[in-house]
Amino acid sequence: MSIVNYKPYPVSERFLLSNAFIRGIMGPYGSGKSVACVMALLQWAMQQEPADDGIRYTRFVIVRNTNRMLEDTTIQTVHEWVPPTTPASPGAGTWLATKKNFTLRFGDVHSEWWFRALDDEESARNLLSLEITGAWINEYREINPRILTDLIGRVGRYRGPGKVKPTAPGIIMDSNPPSVDGFWHDFFEKEPSEEMAALAEKIEQDTGRPLRELFKQPSGLSPDAENIDHLPPNYYELMLANNADLGPEWAKIHVHGEYGYSLDGVPVYSGFSHDFHVSNVPLTPVPGQRLALGMDFGRTPAVVVGQQNARGQWMILGELTTEKKNAMGLERFMERLIPWLRQRWPDHDEYELWADPAGSHRPESNEKSCYDVLRAHGFTPRKGPQDLETRIGSVQRVLSRQMDGKPGIIYDPSCKELIKGKLGTYKFREIRNEAGELSQTPVKNDSSHVADAEQYLIGGYEGPAMRGRGERPWKRGGGHRKPIVVRSNWKVL
Repeated sequence: MSIVNYKPYPVSERFLLSNAFIRGIMGPYGSGKSVACVMALLQWAMQQEPADDGIRYTRFVIVRNTNRMLEDTTIQTVHEWVPPTTPASPGAGTWLATKKNFTLRFGDVHSEWWFRALDDEESARNLLSLEITGAWINEYREINPRILTDLIGRVGRYRGPGKVKPTAPGIIMDSNPPSVDGFWHDFFEKEPSEEMAALAEKIEQDTGRPLRELFKQPSGLSPDAENIDHLPPNYYELMLANNADLGPEWAKIHVHGEYGYSLDGVPVYSGFSHDFHVSNVPLTPVPGQRLALGMDFGRTPAVVVGQQNARGQWMILGELTTEKKNAMGLERFMERLIPWLRQRWPDHDEYELWADPAGSHRPESNEKSCYDVLRAHGFTPRKGPQDLETRIGSVQRVLSRQMDGKPGIIYDPSCKELIKGKLGTYKFREIRNEAGELSQTPVKNDSSHVADAEQYLIGGYEGPAMRGRGERPWKRGGGHRKPIVVRSNWKVL
């Protein structure tokens, strides 16, 4: 393996030097938290006591909330800094994509890194039976705290072929700031519970190590901001400008790296006015201009149809939704969608469709993916933005926009569910589970599916100006500049 050229910033360095059993690093977007954790794993592997054969054996599990985020961000970050061996070039070790296992071999190090997503039930269950040296919880604010409890019981159990006791078992974590009234804030900031205090005392007596330690990076606008050298010019200033619609609480968390507050019951969108944003008469599409579609899948599929006129105003022309009592698969939904499109807009037969990116994945049963179904019906689907903040921010951006006294987005009066959602039924919900975790995401209800469809549509165009949760700018699928269009001469049966 080539030499890893990494120079830590002050907070990252203190994080790397800490010997706490559980150590976390928290900061704004783009501050290099995940990279510091990669370096911590490498450091961990090289500090392990060698076995009789001279090899230092370790095994780590790397946890992320969803498979998509694991693949798009966590694994990508690891491979950028510790590339696997390929036929074209030597690397740090062997990457087994099917199992998401990375075995590093360099010098006297033999280190297994197992990547696991918690939306995979089998992977989540397997955490309870792992024997590992240590663990990395990536974006811990999104993780059920019960996972931390499970991992505490699994670390320090891997001995390797040489049956050597782990030198310094433990858990590392990184995240953007969590809610101030949730478990993760309390875990690091408040006095521990009796059970946790007893554990801390035992660990310190046995190993001389503190139980927990959190390292907070400075604001992205601070003179001491970390990782600035590896970010585009005016990175945080642009973030503030592009996401101003999301309010000061968003900036406090994602730019300044400070704890935020819960949003339970708060409508997802602000500034919506029925009188201002809903047309008094049916909207007429621009002649000769393709229709843009946004689609959400699942058992209650939904489609939103829109156009952006010459002034740059978004016109939401219609919605097609599915009630829970009439739940159906995508094939049946397409039987409704195609005639509906032809009947509502008979003079338009060009469509550009943005959809849930998860629809590109084929089920393990080898059935067709949702994208396969769309292609079979003449569409060429494009992936909308994945992360929630980009999706919500894209719609909020046009809701807050005005052009010559006109709204940046206007809704046809037939869009009943979208309008109802904007008036408050599409709202944040706070869920506190048995472990104390607070989840703040839009509640799943009749308004949420069509809201997701709208987000894929608007996000397909407005998304590139937003920033994603994965600390990288979201880009349109495939990097295409020209739209992918399908022309279809359907006939209404």
